[in-house]
Amino acid sequence: MAALHRIETGFLARAHERPDALALSSAYGAMTYGELEQASATFAARLSGAAASTAKTVAILADRGPRVVIAALACLRANRPFVVLDLAYPAARLQTLVEIARPGVLVLAGRDAEKAAARFELPTLALGAFAEAKAQPLSLPTAEASPDDPAYLLFTSGSTGAPKGVACSHRPLVNFVAWQARTFGLNADDRFTMLSGLSHDPILRDIFTPLSLGASIHIPSQSVLTAPGGLRAWFGETRVTVAHITPQLGGLLTTGAAASERLPDLRRVFWGGDVLRRASVKALARLAPDCESVNFYGATETPQAVAFHRVAGHGPDGALPIGRAVDGFTLQVVDATGRPAPNGEPGEIVVRSQLLTLGYVRDGMLPQARTEEAFYATGDVGVMDDDGQITVRGRSDDQLKIRGFRVEMAEITAAALAFPTGVAQAITLNVGDRERPRLCSFVQPAEGRVIDTDALRRHLEMRLPAYMVPERIVATTAMPLLPNGKIDRQALIAAEQAAAVSPATADATLAGAEAVLVAKWSDVFPGRPVTRASSFAGLGGDSLSYVNAYLGLEQVLGRVPEGWTTLAIEQLAAGATRGVKRGLFASLESAMVLRALAIVLVVASHFQLVYSGGAATSALFWVSGFLFGGLQLRECDRLKSLEPIARLLRGVAVPLAVLTFPIIALKAVTHHGVDLSNLLMNVDLLDYTQQPPGPDYLLWYVHCVVHMLLIIGGLVLGFRLLRVRRPALAAIVTAAILGALSRFILPAFYLPDFWRAPVAGLSVFGHSPTAHLATFALAALAGLLDGRKRQIALAVTLAYAALSGPSYGWIDSAAIAATAAALVLAPRLRLPRVLQAPIYATAGASLFIYLLHFRFLQIVNGALHLPVIAAFAAAIVGGVAAWRAWNFGAKILARGLPQLHRFRQRAHPANA
Repeated sequence: MAALHRIETGFLARAHERPDALALSSAYGAMTYGELEQASATFAARLSGAAASTAKTVAILADRGPRVVIAALACLRANRPFVVLDLAYPAARLQTLVEIARPGVLVLAGRDAEKAAARFELPTLALGAFAEAKAQPLSLPTAEASPDDPAYLLFTSGSTGAPKGVACSHRPLVNFVAWQARTFGLNADDRFTMLSGLSHDPILRDIFTPLSLGASIHIPSQSVLTAPGGLRAWFGETRVTVAHITPQLGGLLTTGAAASERLPDLRRVFWGGDVLRRASVKALARLAPDCESVNFYGATETPQAVAFHRVAGHGPDGALPIGRAVDGFTLQVVDATGRPAPNGEPGEIVVRSQLLTLGYVRDGMLPQARTEEAFYATGDVGVMDDDGQITVRGRSDDQLKIRGFRVEMAEITAAALAFPTGVAQAITLNVGDRERPRLCSFVQPAEGRVIDTDALRRHLEMRLPAYMVPERIVATTAMPLLPNGKIDRQALIAAEQAAAVSPATADATLAGAEAVLVAKWSDVFPGRPVTRASSFAGLGGDSLSYVNAYLGLEQVLGRVPEGWTTLAIEQLAAGATRGVKRGLFASLESAMVLRALAIVLVVASHFQLVYSGGAATSALFWVSGFLFGGLQLRECDRLKSLEPIARLLRGVAVPLAVLTFPIIALKAVTHHGVDLSNLLMNVDLLDYTQQPPGPDYLLWYVHCVVHMLLIIGGLVLGFRLLRVRRPALAAIVTAAILGALSRFILPAFYLPDFWRAPVAGLSVFGHSPTAHLATFALAALAGLLDGRKRQIALAVTLAYAALSGPSYGWIDSAAIAATAAALVLAPRLRLPRVLQAPIYATAGASLFIYLLHFRFLQIVNGALHLPVIAAFAAAIVGGVAAWRAWNFGAKILARGLPQLHRFRQRAHPANA
């Protein structure tokens, strides 16, 4: 007889009585009780035979659909405790939940479930498509099972900074289902919705109350929940009669309803998950005048609703009571001593019952069954009136309800403290109010570090559900303290409320230098959100965007500080000098001056105006490598990501393709010879000593840079997989060593006089990545390091240059040594201010100048028969013009695509 008190018992009885009755309805189709019984029995038999692990718990990776119902029933019938994991959660969040539950098997019950399960290295069982689930059942074990056995697991946002798992027996849910049906007259003719969050306890009410009665469950698609008016239309089409919803979901149901719209079939709505206000009930009453609203109250640890209040048609506005206790529970309001508080006096709400959870799950170990009465202190502050009705007045701790989900802000704080780049202190607070909470995380960087709040937000989004990601992240130099040494929370809240009227207008309230810099950098980085907390490096800045960002900064600040690429806009703006007259001389960054000089010499050498012996190209390699180390490699180590290198590769490869492929296509159409090495981007890998190079031979430099970036990116990835602490540093040191070996050892096997005569420029050893990787890597190492370590990198470079002299030419070696020394020893140069704009423009346009300079030579000198010096001037000016046009086009495209997307959403809202 014990089995009569298990959760699945009611469903099995209804399936036997009315096998042809409708059980489930969704976008996947309909399913009868008989079909659902067969499907769950079939899968239960498979679960019973899954002996890959001794752990009994089953984790169901699911999205909203029929498969989660089938899987839950199958687990109960196989006497396997289950936990539902919502596939909408971030991967890191799912990882944490799996580590707590330690399931023995993963059930794949949703789209992309197989992909999510791949990271856990656990046995899996796939629950097939909806139609496939109707197979004939196998023999099902009939072992004795107690209603006191663990039936399911739930997760709650933990006050210790991490989520907690609790195990529940069958009894609480069985008690609740019977009480709810008896109290509110629910029956087999009712049509229930399944709208609750998959990983939270109300989903069990959505499933097992109707299945225990023989009623039907109706499941909406995700598009129904997101489309304006979609939920209301779906309610009308499906003619649902009973729903469990949160106040936020109720807002989706009622907002925008026309005065004539009605839901005549809806007769019961059970509200829960957050404070219910009379305005929500009134809005529903206008839409469904025959519907009764009931306010439910409970917590994950209770684990179902433990209090209810039947809302009267009329009454005062504001928060509604949670009412009286559900059968089987006792509610008390107690004072600080644990004694009952007098009626009307606030105190903590305490729940007493034999039907609480079994306890917390620790490392997958489920607690033992228990039937004695226990109590749970909710942390909610409430008052009891003379009629025994309780009303919630707030929280005694940091806990909030966000969109119906319980949130412990300590868990958000713990995730922020786990940010890999130097968070010394953090605290998450509600800077709104109880009814309209707004989460804000305040973070203090470690000494000497700067926190990129955009990167921190991405870090939190990967580890927390969307409703737990704070609206605002504020970096502060120091936390205000109370006399007892604790953080002054009210001071932080007051400062944030004064600084940001609302999340939507926070950046609109910026003043002075901050506002100007945000506007200027928004033009430099079109399509990326720029805020006061953004830094150049954090926005993905590279050597191509460096110039425009620097010039905008110099206009605002007067003098750009060293290390500006990693400083947030709010930090940079704090040093702005207002009203300072600019003198005749300006402090220019040596990297930009040398980059401009190098590209000018490269063009002049190619046009045979000067002879550089390859020196200008080597100088360009060193400057590019130095900037790469100071920007991309630092970001790789800081973000633990390859995205900075990938972004730079796109920044080089896309202009290369756009500017060279049309010419290749034209040659193909006009039957001119097409050099496949341009298409394959391997000009730098070919030997031209035996055959004359083609007209596009000089693209070898760009191809070489792309190949070196791929090599270094591969090394970074490898060291990340090996869990090296600073993979970018390890990768560039390795690249420098490998590059030196390939520069000095490899050619010796093929060139007998390698150590006695310089390598021929057209030899593969003169332009391949093997010859220049060490130059680029040593420069990147110097850019990555600071202080004395950078000087050590310079010393190594000087020795490397001296060793290169006999084989690669002393002019080339001198250029490497001089460029390295200038960048390390003289990071800034004072030059006439009138030179600043042309120098920085030339430096910024270096890629475009390099790609287009021979085209200008062909047009100006070849077609127009003007002097070579005119072609040289046209190449520099034309390259700068092309660069500016490219930036302008990128800005227009970045602004146009979102508008096009919004237009498509308005034109085709169903496809949005």
